Amino acid sequence: MIDLTSPPLRFVQAQWGRDSQQLCDIRKTVFIDEQGVSEDEEWDGKDQSARHFCVEYCAKPQPSVIGCARIVDETWRGNRGLHIGRVAVIKNWRKQGVGRYLMSSMLDWCAAPRRSQCPVFLHSQIDAMAFYQKLGFEPVSDEFMDAGIPHRTMLLNK
Repeated sequence: MIDLTSPPLRFVQAQWGRDSQQLCDIRKTVFIDEQGVSEDEEWDGKDQSARHFCVEYCAKPQPSVIGCARIVDETWRGNRGLHIGRVAVIKNWRKQGVGRYLMSSMLDWCAAPRRSQCPVFLHSQIDAMAFYQKLGFEPVSDEFMDAGIPHRTMLLNK
């Protein structure tokens, strides 16, 4: 486990127009290459309007992005909701706290006063549900298939 209280990691709010190549590279590696998600399903047209976040490894001479995720404003049960998705961490950085650091930082962003009343939800792959439950999410749907992978919708218990 790496020390997340000081560099070498940094949480960054990314900009799609500026950072899309790095974000696309990670998502292509994780979702398309490793998990077999089709390109049509991965590139769903929501990236331009989403808020993107990443974790950078602050190595010299230049930081590299090792994890990313996005938040899309979507309706949740009739109200504005914050939909966390496309959470991806490069394989050799998994199980070291990078995903937890990314998600915890995003949840802090979601807790800002003007966003804190919005429900926060995600569609978790079944295999990742325990990870999200440790962060305070609870399952609120039956299992469904998304991109050929079993998922359940989970809601942040505030």
